[in-house]
Amino acid sequence: MSSLSAPVVVALGSNLSGPAQQVARAFAALRDISGTSGWRCSSVYRTPPWGLGGQPDFANAVALGSCVLSPLALLAALQGIERSMGRVRTAERNGPRLIDLDLIVFGTRQIEINDLTLPHARATARATSFWHLVGRWIRQHNGRTGLSFSSSGTPCRKSTGARSRRGEMMAGSVRIVPAKFENPSGSEPPMYAESRELRSTPLNVLDLSRMKADRQPIVALTAYEASTAALMDIAKVDVILIGDSLGMVVQGHRSTLPVTVDHILYHCQAVARGSSRALRIADMPFASCPDPQTAYRNAARLIAEGSTAMVKIEGAGVMLPVIEYLVARDIPVCGHVGLTPQSVLKTGGFKLQGRTDPAAEQVRADARAVQAAGAAMLVLECVPASLGAQVTSESQVPVIGIGAGVDCDGQILVLHDILGIATRRRPKFVHNFLEGQGSIQGAINAYCEAVRTRAFPDTEHSY
Repeated sequence: MSSLSAPVVVALGSNLSGPAQQVARAFAALRDISGTSGWRCSSVYRTPPWGLGGQPDFANAVALGSCVLSPLALLAALQGIERSMGRVRTAERNGPRLIDLDLIVFGTRQIEINDLTLPHARATARATSFWHLVGRWIRQHNGRTGLSFSSSGTPCRKSTGARSRRGEMMAGSVRIVPAKFENPSGSEPPMYAESRELRSTPLNVLDLSRMKADRQPIVALTAYEASTAALMDIAKVDVILIGDSLGMVVQGHRSTLPVTVDHILYHCQAVARGSSRALRIADMPFASCPDPQTAYRNAARLIAEGSTAMVKIEGAGVMLPVIEYLVARDIPVCGHVGLTPQSVLKTGGFKLQGRTDPAAEQVRADARAVQAAGAAMLVLECVPASLGAQVTSESQVPVIGIGAGVDCDGQILVLHDILGIATRRRPKFVHNFLEGQGSIQGAINAYCEAVRTRAFPDTEHSY
């Protein structure tokens, strides 16, 4: 943290229109405020409304970051996010909120003017147990923020040596002591069913290899922009693929072939603004790998400018030297065998692969060759479930299936497919997880749960 920056704490809350989703959207926007950095978000918790009765419970979270702006400039940025998300401020106090962003702590500043009080005056009305959980989370980042916490979990600046009693604000320290939360059972406020804690650092290839070794299913989805990527972080999606499938589901093409490196890069940058937990993979689109040197230049852009951790390359054969070249230059590669959509002109369409014994052996050989070339992960698409199980058991790297049966190390689907957005004939391996869930977050959660319990894909969605 710069010596000119200050640790800041921002409270996020909503009790309208999918509250946990609104909190996730707001956190994604928070990370994009110029002059701030290092944002981390707590879990999202359900808390009772304060003041006006007869309204839904709130989804509340707290974000911690550092800031070189003035307190008023940061406040203006927070209010700008509220406006952009559709909040209209009224004279009514303590009513329902589409989104509410409160600046709680700004370093050691103590301010009381018309528009801003620091530390936030109404924070003292927050639930003690909620702040205890928040404090426990922020303590994990204590070394990089300079904030510490009272025994009740409330935030304060590290002591300068002056003695302080609980409930007091001393020179050189900032302390928020919330009032008691009327909770007869004394239990902690429940975490929102739609949210999970956001990991502070992204998963990496070693994490996925450990998951394979432990037979812990890996959950993967495609994403193309920040808001849904943030929802995936809440659901603890393990891998996000910024796929050339965007050509079909976003751009409206009949295949992935028109997608360019610049298209992929644009969407990688958008996803990176909303994702902090998942390992992000960028597709190398059609014709982006004509030779190893060109492939390296394109892949390096997607890694360096797109904030991704890996690139995905379809096929084996002539692509093997490309994979070797990239891996030798420290660019991690995910292979892709079975059905390879970029080969649609050669194969005559999107068809099941590995039907016959010779065809199945070719898929197995491709998988072995891609791994031998250095691929650290493998996507296996549209093959019989028995072949998917065989390739997975033979592979030393994680195998992520899409239409390849339940025995793969993980599963991936296109986001639009799990939401039932059908712009084309729906493949057999696709299931609409939005049905009965009522929200995009609910659909993503349902998909994650089905993959992690190996309830999906079932026989109905396998070949």
